[in-house]
Amino acid sequence: MISVKEALQKAVKILQEHDVLKPKFSAEVLLAHVLNIKPLDIYGCFGEVLEDEQIKQYNLLVARRSKKEPLEYILGEVLFCGSKIMVNKNVLIPRVETEYWVNWAIEIIKHGNITNKVAYDLCCGSGAIAIALKKCLPEINVCMSDISEEALEVGRKNCKKNNVNITIRKGDFFDPFKGEKTDFIFCNPPYVSQDEYFALSKEVRDFEPKIALLAEHNGLIFYETLAKEAFHYLNPKGKLFFEIGYNQGETVFDLFKNGPWKRIEKNKDLSGHDRFFFLEIE
Repeated sequence: MISVKEALQKAVKILQEHDVLKPKFSAEVLLAHVLNIKPLDIYGCFGEVLEDEQIKQYNLLVARRSKKEPLEYILGEVLFCGSKIMVNKNVLIPRVETEYWVNWAIEIIKHGNITNKVAYDLCCGSGAIAIALKKCLPEINVCMSDISEEALEVGRKNCKKNNVNITIRKGDFFDPFKGEKTDFIFCNPPYVSQDEYFALSKEVRDFEPKIALLAEHNGLIFYETLAKEAFHYLNPKGKLFFEIGYNQGETVFDLFKNGPWKRIEKNKDLSGHDRFFFLEIE
């Protein structure tokens, strides 16, 4: 028999020994998951005794975390723009920065006419961006695409989980949309260079899908494609929104500065890096 307090203390020690980031936080979140309570409520039941099955489950979760597996994969979901999004090893974990970017883009779009407009979410992964768009702007017809069938399967489940009607297509970047036009393009593509990939933390490099992280041409290939092709897929006054790596702002701006764009805006992430782009054609 072991109490809630003892189980927590033991887990924190194990995670500390394995150099897990924020071991106490991880231990609390995982124990709360097992007990089906909020993490802060753990301290109100310190004296309670865990059942054998709860101890077994908790030990397994702590063992996974001790190997640096991200909490989000262990728990199986993450909150993004108010929606619960299922995640697993086939999709990237949505970041806070991306949530900030999507909210910024939605505020821009809301100021115009959105009735019967169409939005594409390229490299959709879990579908978090597309789902946020559809839930915040239900008048827009949203279509999301990805080259990975495994990622699209996660996206389908998330659309069902969040009760949204989104068209899903499989294919490489613009391939699923040949000959078509849209009003808004969203894209959070792979942008990590080969050198940067090997410098990533173990949590990212060993668990998140390489195909969703690594990009050729020093991490720029998808931005080069956007610069050359995106305007062909946009209706008049069409808008393009995308996220970049923290150190790519100047280089990416140079790719677009001589294009057919009447408006180019950059926005910074919470750390002060140029991270988000918004472009509009005539």
